[in-house]
Order: sequence, then C-alpha cells, then structure tokens
Amino acid sequence: MFNFFRNHFSCSSRNWRIDLALNFKRLRDADVARLEKPFSLEEIKEAVWSCDENKAPGPDGFNLCFFRKCWEVVKEDLFEMMVQFFNSSKLERSINSSFIALIPKNDNPQDISEFRPISLVSSLYKIVAKVLSRRLRAVIKEVVSDSQCAFLRSKQIFYGILIANELIHSIRSKGGTGDHLLFKLDFSKAYDCVR
Repeated sequence: MFNFFRNHFSCSSRNWRIDLALNFKRLRDADVARLEKPFSLEEIKEAVWSCDENKAPGPDGFNLCFFRKCWEVVKEDLFEMMVQFFNSSKLERSINSSFIALIPKNDNPQDISEFRPISLVSSLYKIVAKVLSRRLRAVIKEVVSDSQCAFLRSKQIFYGILIANELIHSIRSKGGTGDHLLFKLDFSKAYDCVR
C-alpha cells in the first residue's frame, strides 16, 4: 500500500521548458496591490465564519467550530500566525501536514487503486486557504479565459463536456467535411501527482 501511494503521489524529475509564446492576461496594478496587502483581523474572521464548521479536523484535532466558539481567545494568535505567513510566505510544518484517508470507490474494493485518497488538512490551513481564495475570487475573472468552465462560480465543470458534445455534433451534422482536429487529454495523473 505504501509503495502504491508513494508512486501515485510522486513524479519523476523532468526539466521541461515549453515556450508557447502566449499573451496571458494580466492583473491591473490596483488588483495586485489588493492581493498583496497584509491580512486584516476582519478578513480572517470572515474566512473562519464562511467555512463549514463541522468539517472533519486534520492532524491538529480542531475543526472550525472550535475557532468560532473560542474566537475571543484565539483571534490574536491566529492573526499573528497569518502575519508570519504573510511575511515569510511559509507555513509551519505542523500547519501544512495532513492525514490521508482512503475512501473506497466502490462497494467491494479488491485493489488499492480502488480507493480514493482524501486529505484531512488542519483547520489553520483551511483558514489560510479560505482567506487567499476569497481574495482571488475578486480578480479571477480578470485573468481566466471566458472559455474556461471549471473553477469559476458562475460556471459548472460539465459545461466543457456539453460544449465538446455540441462541437462534435456540429461537425458530424455537416458530414465531417473539412479539416478538423479534436483531441482529449487525460489529466488524471497530472492532477493526482504531487511534487
């Protein structure tokens, strides 16, 4: 089991350099300044209250209900941790650690590959992630292509599948004449791989 997941979550070292000469969208200076400003206590509190308080705790043993109920006691320490993260761009190892739980993909798993690993991360990590994601949410539409279907609030990931089906139907209904190129990439290994 150990070897399976060690191989599953590791990558061979590759030194790829791909220059696609793409002209990516950029954020305005004002948006960059908003993203890079120091965290405020109010922003941290909003993040804590916007998380599901009953999610399973990680290695720290605390769920977000604890942070809400004990806010007056923990808020200054939490703020100091966030300031340290802001200044160093690094999280303490204990905050960045997680438990991996194996969830069966079917009712009768026979092989280790029939389990889905999920990470149970610490509540402090969840708070950091929520603060950062709330900041990014305000500017993400400025840099993400209109054609992207995933990871945007107003769109669903299955929209891409629907669009692809419509495209194939359109090509077929025209008799498939002309030059067409359609390819599908399976990113499951790239997505599941942790470096």
